[in-house]
This record gives sequence, C-alpha cells and structure tokens, in this order.
Amino acid sequence: MFKILRSNKGEGYIDVAILILCVMLIIALAVKVFPVYILKQQIDTFATELVREAEIAGRVGTETTNRETLLRDKMGSSFPLIIAVTLALIIIFTGISEYFRLMIIAQGVRDAVQDAVISTVNDNYDDV
Repeated sequence: MFKILRSNKGEGYIDVAILILCVMLIIALAVKVFPVYILKQQIDTFATELVREAEIAGRVGTETTNRETLLRDKMGSSFPLIIAVTLALIIIFTGISEYFRLMIIAQGVRDAVQDAVISTVNDNYDDV
C-alpha cells in the first residue's frame, strides 16, 4: 500500500489537473475584472471627447449635446471584444494543456520502452 502511495506514476496528471484548475480560476477572475478597466477607459474617452468638443466650440451647447448623444450610442461596443479575448485565452490555454498532456503520455511511453529494452537486455545477458 505504501509503495503505491510513494510511486510517482501519474504525478503529471495531477499536476496538469491542478494547473488547469488554477488557470481557469485566473481566467474567471480576468472575465470579472477586465470589464471594470474597459468601462473606466470608456468613461475617460467619453469625458475627453466631450471636453474637446467644448473646447472646439468654445461653449457647452448643442454641439456638446450632439457629441454626447453620438458617444452614448457607441458605448458598449467593446462587449464583443471582451468575448473574443476570453475565447482566445481559453483556446490558447486548451492548446497549452493539450501539449502538457501529450508530453506526459510521451514520457510514460518512453519510460515503458526504456524499461522493456533494459529488461530484454538483462534477460539476454543472463543467457550468455
């Protein structure tokens, strides 16, 4: 029983599972936090554009009201960008996790072949 617990076989799978869990938590945090920064950037741009319009017109009036209406219509257009960035991160993470999974499988196959070769060599050497 203790020999099984001390064995390192399958350790890579556990590491990858924990890595996947951590990365998914980071992506979930990013999905929750990025919209706040994007909204702040939109509000800063909104204010800068309105101030610039007021500077150009020399007063606050119909020009700034028209510009405000135009900017309000454009608000929220970054939502598809947020979705695209999130999906891109998920695709990149999936590719990385698949790479690690294949490396673990390749390492297991390499170790098994190496053990088989050593066993065969030892058996053949004993017959000499």
